[in-house]
Amino acid sequence: MTTETLISKANYPVFRCEECILINSRWVHLRICQSCGKMLCCDSSVHQHARRHYEETGHSVISKG
Repeated sequence: MTTETLISKANYPVFRCEECILINSRWVHLRICQSCGKMLCCDSSVHQHARRHYEETGHSVISKG
């Protein structure tokens, strides 16, 4: 994967964890799954949605949101 093929945070009009919004929670930092484009919260966040996404899907490449 090269920088030309990375899903950029510029593609997102609003920065938010999709899963935290659903449960009315907060996040610390965001990560973007480079396989499917989901923006989710990092390991420093309470719910660690990016890690859970990896565990459920096997999508292993992320970038900072």
